Amino acid sequence: MIARALDETLVPWVLALRWVVILVLVSSLPATTELLELHVHVPVIVATLAVLVAVNLGHRRLARALPAALRRHALFLNVAIDLVAITVFLAASGGAANPFSSILLVYVALGAALLPARAAFALAGLAALSFGALFLTPAESACCQEPVAPAFSNHLYGMWVAFILGACLVAFFVSRVRHAIEARDRELAELTARAERADKFAAVGTLAAGTAHELGTPLATISVFAGELESSPATAEQGRGDPRASGALSRGPRADAPRSSRGGRCGGRRPRR
Repeated sequence: MIARALDETLVPWVLALRWVVILVLVSSLPATTELLELHVHVPVIVATLAVLVAVNLGHRRLARALPAALRRHALFLNVAIDLVAITVFLAASGGAANPFSSILLVYVALGAALLPARAAFALAGLAALSFGALFLTPAESACCQEPVAPAFSNHLYGMWVAFILGACLVAFFVSRVRHAIEARDRELAELTARAERADKFAAVGTLAAGTAHELGTPLATISVFAGELESSPATAEQGRGDPRASGALSRGPRADAPRSSRGGRCGGRRPRR
C-alpha cells in the first residue's frame, strides 16, 4: 500500500520529465541534420513522438486499464517506456553516432533514486542494451553521409562501454545512498518516538508527585498539630483529670472544638435560684 501510494506521488514527476525530454529531442533535430549531418527518418521520429505524447495525455486512462499487478509498477513501466522510445528516436536520427544518447543515463539515475535496487539495475541493463541496439541499425542510416573511419567506430564502441560502466556505477551508488538516507530517517523516527514516550512518562510522574504532595500536606499538618497537643503540659493535666479530654486528645483535634469552647464561656446558662 505504501509503495503504491509512493508510485502515485512520483509518476507525475516522470510525466513532467517526459514532456521535457520530448522538447529536447525535437530541439536536437536541427543540430542532428545540419551540424552532424546524420540521416533522419522523419516518419519514425514523428510516430515515436506521437506515442510519447499520447501516453502522457492518456496516462490516467491507461493506468485504469492496466491489471492490478502491473499498476503497482507504474513508475517502473513509465521509465521503461521512455527508454525504449528514446532508443527508437535515436536509431532514426543517427543511431550510436547521435550524441544525445546520454539522455538514457538520466533515466538510470532516476530509477536508482526512486525504485528498489533490483528495479534500478534492471533499468540500467535496459539502458545499456538500448544503447547497444543502436549499433544494429543499418550503416547508411546510422552514421554520417560520408564513410565512417574505423577510429570513429572504435570511439562509438568505447562510448558504449563507458555508458555501461557509468550506468552500473550510478545504479549502485545512488541506490546505496538512498538506502542510507532511508535508514537514517527510520532511526530518527524511532528516536523521536522514544522521546515522545519519555515525555509522557515524565508528565505522568510529575502529576503523581503533585497529587501525592496535595494529599500529604493536610495530613502532615494534622499530625503535627496532634503532636503539639499531646506534648502540651496543660493538655496533659487536663487529660489526667478528665477522661473525656483524654479520649478527645487521643482522637486528635476536632473541627468544632473552638465552637464548643466559645459556648462554654458565653453560651452556658446559670441555673436560676
